[in-house]
Amino acid sequence: MMSAEVTKICGEALLFGPRRVVINAHGEAVAPRHDEPYDIIFIRHDGWSLGAPRELAAIAEGMWADCWVAVMARDGVPVDYEAWKARRARLLNAVSPAGFCCATLKTGKVKES
Repeated sequence: MMSAEVTKICGEALLFGPRRVVINAHGEAVAPRHDEPYDIIFIRHDGWSLGAPRELAAIAEGMWADCWVAVMARDGVPVDYEAWKARRARLLNAVSPAGFCCATLKTGKVKES
């Protein structure tokens, strides 16, 4: 369960955008402009936020993995980071009924199992 403070910070990040947005695989991040795309926002324990497009989400997450307290989609509901990580791990370890590995969720590439 997230604290009221974290929930408030998440609301501000949804309203105003994250403090920085990762723009490349090297982890370079810039102040968001209207043309800086991001799909996910990570919220750090001190209130700082980092956005990233889907394809750079793993880079963003790894930058302060031990400091994140919440994560949310750009237009989504904030989720406790540890709960999000656990859910993601379950999805990545599952195999869909169609026989496609759900690791596709992380890589964006379809790989038959």
